[in-house]
Amino acid sequence: MPVPAAVATLAAFSASGLFAGLSGLFLVATLLRPSHALAVATLFLVFRCGVPARVATASVRASAVLAFGTVAMLLGLVLLVVAVRLPTPAGAAAGRPPEPGSQA
Repeated sequence: MPVPAAVATLAAFSASGLFAGLSGLFLVATLLRPSHALAVATLFLVFRCGVPARVATASVRASAVLAFGTVAMLLGLVLLVVAVRLPTPAGAAAGRPPEPGSQA
């Protein structure tokens, strides 16, 4: 299990870096909130959720946690990219494609 765990750890850190880079863009472009404090608060919440997740999965087999975490991370990345690409947060929630002529 060391190699899959190492790959998953690398992917998780890469996804965290991608989220850290895109969270400010998402706040400015989609929510029209150019606030550094909101960007930092968003990152704090993401990393803060890791503690309860670790506690909740302490008794679960490592391979099951690895599989669930990988799927959840990929789903989260897809949702983040879709949310950044759509012109409004409501469009992201409804799954609508960008409007023609929009900057998305």
